[in-house]
Amino acid sequence: MQKYFCLAHVPNMMKLLKPIMSLYQGRKHHDLDKRRCQRFKEKVVRCSKQIQAQVLPPTSGAAEYQSLRTFHRMREWKGESLNANEYGWKEKHSRLIPLRTDLPPAPES
Repeated sequence: MQKYFCLAHVPNMMKLLKPIMSLYQGRKHHDLDKRRCQRFKEKVVRCSKQIQAQVLPPTSGAAEYQSLRTFHRMREWKGESLNANEYGWKEKHSRLIPLRTDLPPAPES
């Protein structure tokens, strides 16, 4: 999937993602993707049922897109006119559709 934005537009993007990581009790040196994988492994060991994706942390790509959309909405509410296509949205049939992620839901291997 093609990225429709540039992270340079958002100052300190990594600072925006740190609170999301803390919600999932991740270690400081982990990123969201590693925490997602670790959480999945924990669920596999403990669970005999199918694992629901909503109990896993988001991928780093999903968190970035969500942060960009939130940043875009905040700036729009403050009266700035920004190009939504650069902040995690795409236009389809004259409507804005949120881009969810540019990463696969699970690692390739």
